[in-house]
Amino acid sequence: MSDYLLPASQGALAYAELFERVSKLIEFGPEAIAAVVVPHCPKWSVKCALSHMIGVPEDVLLGQMEGVTTEAWTQRQVDRHTEHSKSELLAIWSNTFENFKELLPNIPQPTISQFVFDQATH
Repeated sequence: MSDYLLPASQGALAYAELFERVSKLIEFGPEAIAAVVVPHCPKWSVKCALSHMIGVPEDVLLGQMEGVTTEAWTQRQVDRHTEHSKSELLAIWSNTFENFKELLPNIPQPTISQFVFDQATH
């Protein structure tokens, strides 16, 4: 399977690019964008999806990996950020990403591809 994956370094770059693109999209969107339902995640609003996108690197950095990939794990990420505004979420994500990007080059395949896939699908 790994024969079909890009080198981990390219996965790290793709993850960083996704962070930049999504951050800009949300930053320049109206505040109401946070309440829009995500079509392929109909139980989640944009705010919920963003909370999960923030929560994954938060949990990795904090070693909070119990239940990784389960609904309970992702729901804790969403719940953690319920009270935050769009701008607060972007600030939290930016701060988290600053720390997480140091780990990105060291995340091997296929894990880095899974991180990129998760980010891209949300």
